[in-house]
Amino acid sequence: VSRIAVPATKNSQGVRGAAVPCISSKGVQGRHVVALRKSCAVHGAGTIRGSDRLIGGKKDTAFRAGVGAALTAVETGEGETGWSSLGSYEPTVFLSDLARDLGVTPERAGVLVANATARKSAAALLQAGASVRGGEAESARVDLKKLTSVLHTFRACAGEYLDLVAFGLEQQLSEAERKIVLGLVPKETSEDVRGAIRCALGL
Repeated sequence: VSRIAVPATKNSQGVRGAAVPCISSKGVQGRHVVALRKSCAVHGAGTIRGSDRLIGGKKDTAFRAGVGAALTAVETGEGETGWSSLGSYEPTVFLSDLARDLGVTPERAGVLVANATARKSAAALLQAGASVRGGEAESARVDLKKLTSVLHTFRACAGEYLDLVAFGLEQQLSEAERKIVLGLVPKETSEDVRGAIRCALGL
């Protein structure tokens, strides 16, 4: 795998043989951490973890960018074309390897992924509910299909993060609307994913 350079700030210190994500006022982007992962696959990650670009919580920032890139890849159906935006890594493998590169513990990585999938669930279910309210069931089905792909890929299950999602949705959607949304979940969805959506809807 060839190395892809990551843009550096004027005062940043380069790490020989490895690209380190540059945390700017705009934040690190998904393409930066994909470049980091590909570089570490070739050169190793030993010097990355000691980089001054990744201190002060910036490891979490970089990992969150990777989670965002992985979520987008799943939602856009990249699995059919080989996960090109993730450097050809399957999403969970990409994030597992990225966490190791950055020195993010598996426990912390799991929390960050769970938080991201919960936020994605909240946004997607609220949008589906709004579509139902507007009489656009087909639009709701599209959003729900993308969400089920995300929840399946990241093995989401009913629990405290989705319980918090339910608390918010209960304030914004009626019980009848939430039940309609649940009924629009694709029939081929696994019971685990369906259960996670049911939990997030507070049903």
